Amino acid sequence: MKKGVKLSWGRFTIVFLAVALCCAMSAQAVVIDGNVNPLDEWSGTYMLTDPNELNIPDDWDIADVFGVSGSTYVSFRVDVYGSATLNAYGLGTCFYQVHMDLDLNMATGRPIDGIGAEYVLDYRKIGGIPSARLYDTRDGGWTYLSDQTGAQVSVTELRVIIADMEGAIPGEVMNVVFAINNGGSPPDDVTDMMGYVIPEPSMILGLLTGLLLLLGKIRTTEG
Repeated sequence: MKKGVKLSWGRFTIVFLAVALCCAMSAQAVVIDGNVNPLDEWSGTYMLTDPNELNIPDDWDIADVFGVSGSTYVSFRVDVYGSATLNAYGLGTCFYQVHMDLDLNMATGRPIDGIGAEYVLDYRKIGGIPSARLYDTRDGGWTYLSDQTGAQVSVTELRVIIADMEGAIPGEVMNVVFAINNGGSPPDDVTDMMGYVIPEPSMILGLLTGLLLLLGKIRTTEG
């Protein structure tokens, strides 16, 4: 009987570790290529559905937005009700933007839809080439900081490096607003504000380590 219990605990713990490891690695599995993987690499990362507004053309009317964190970055996906495009019906460049409020203070940063954004991740055509760039808007202005990663085919996918944003700390909450602008101002579609927690990768690794130690203790005790 003891051997049976030992085998059962071992199998259960190994399966649990495998599941936990898969969860920890899921963020790393998101590829920024503008396509949704057949296995749905964004599964479980859903953030919000924005309503289909009749007065906004579907090609720049935000539908669903997603977010997921790796150990060094945050990735976002924006779906629209029409076709993803940086060219809005020949009207020029269409901008996709993620406004991020790190200090949760409406009085600081660039105001948009109830938040004060310290940083904006912007995706548009620059010189005819799709480009993702991070801007510092802490003083209410628009200062270029660094190139980031973006792609658009069937959906729009963006990635920002956490270290490029002063005050972005894993485990802390930031408020996020997504916007699409077809070349005018203000943006033509803006989502509601939502809170986003950058997870602590070290906590996941700590859990895995603890479980491994527990497995070793069980084997030692039952042996």
